[in-house]
Amino acid sequence: MTNPTRTKRCGGDVLCGIDNHFQLLLYISENHCQLETKTFFEYFLRIVNKTHDYAILENKKIVFLSRIRIFKSDEA
Repeated sequence: MTNPTRTKRCGGDVLCGIDNHFQLLLYISENHCQLETKTFFEYFLRIVNKTHDYAILENKKIVFLSRIRIFKSDEA
């Protein structure tokens, strides 16, 4: 879990530690952030998730291909 940070705002001190997408959306909705901010973060997090999933997929392809090469070199 992320260490919460204390920040100063007009209303006083706020203790905030955001770990994931759900907590971020909860924070946005509870603090009545503007719709544009919420839309931006949802869009940004979708891109991050797609990039992360693509990186995992590419990594699996590389591992799979290297295992095939090792297997073929053992046959020779």
